[in-house]
Amino acid sequence: MQYISHYTSPIGNILLAADEAGLTGLWFEGQKYFARCLNNEHIEKEIDIFKDTKKWLDIYFAGKEPKFTVLFHFIGTDFQCEVWRILCEIPYGETTTYGEIAKQLAEKKGISRMSAQAVGGAVGHNEISVIVPCHRVVGSNGSLSGYAGGIDRKIELLKLEKMDMSRFFIPKKGTALCIVFSRLAFHHFTNVDKAFSEMVRVLKPGGKLVLIDMEATKEELRVTADEIERYHKTYAKRFARWSKNRIFTLL
Repeated sequence: MQYISHYTSPIGNILLAADEAGLTGLWFEGQKYFARCLNNEHIEKEIDIFKDTKKWLDIYFAGKEPKFTVLFHFIGTDFQCEVWRILCEIPYGETTTYGEIAKQLAEKKGISRMSAQAVGGAVGHNEISVIVPCHRVVGSNGSLSGYAGGIDRKIELLKLEKMDMSRFFIPKKGTALCIVFSRLAFHHFTNVDKAFSEMVRVLKPGGKLVLIDMEATKEELRVTADEIERYHKTYAKRFARWSKNRIFTLL
């Protein structure tokens, strides 16, 4: 059985969720992925884990570092849970990057590299905000993008922990990340429709798909560009809001 409770914080109302194993969710009302792991059947009841959680939050929002932790019950994939456990290791008042977490995971698994983008996805789906401090993860360049609770809340949480905010910046509105993939990889797509649909889904407004191959000839790039252009025309209705130069850029 899952239980819920509510908490009023200085930066927004919070919904808490837990089961017999521990805290399963802490979401700001209206945030992205709100109550995603909450079962339809749940009861509002003040169980002991909520008392501990609220005590932790009282201390934290008073501008102090809580000296105890709360019992968690992560609900997610094995990879997500692994990333969330690493988040719990980020010290109060400090930050890390998606790349550093990816490097840490790669070393743990004994592999050469791990996708920082995959890490970002797991961080973004963290079900227990604040206490599992995904707000302490920033871009390698100091960017404060990518917080399900909203950038304003991320800033407030970092300020609350007395961080040096001069090291960070908020991406300007209209500035979008690019999706970079190789020209050769384009030809390995077994389902081009599905591949492009997924790219369009995650690409922010104003962004571009960047096709790059340092060894390709101009002719090879032109042929690939023609293929993408044909795709754009074929699915013109689906991408009606996209201008040609937002579909691809060749480097």
